[in-house]
Amino acid sequence: MNELLAHLVGDYILQNNWEAQNKTKKWLPALSHVVKYTAAFVPVTRNWKALAIIGGTHLVLDHYRVAIPLSWAKNNILVPSEEKYDYTRDNAGYAPETPPWLSTWLMIITDNTLHMIINHVAIERFKNG
Repeated sequence: MNELLAHLVGDYILQNNWEAQNKTKKWLPALSHVVKYTAAFVPVTRNWKALAIIGGTHLVLDHYRVAIPLSWAKNNILVPSEEKYDYTRDNAGYAPETPPWLSTWLMIITDNTLHMIINHVAIERFKNG
């Protein structure tokens, strides 16, 4: 539960609008967000390796919006050929007829799930030193 709270605090409460709007365009807002995001995990783990993995992967996932190509892949690879569409970054990796509000929320859920899996693995891996 502490991991989830740290993620929510770091990703939503501590992230300001400037960081949210610019972290995919410039490195400074991405780094500013990641420093605060990682700091939210200090009460959960003080292991520098776990914190480095949490912060480093968060930086990459957010700056490059990794959830979008992952969404595209899950919707376009290993599906029947008649079901394949031209998925775009503008529609968060989902078919063009998917309502924008839905594709955005599905991408956000995918992104959050990736962060939480990585954070949990990092914390568990370095729990005992």
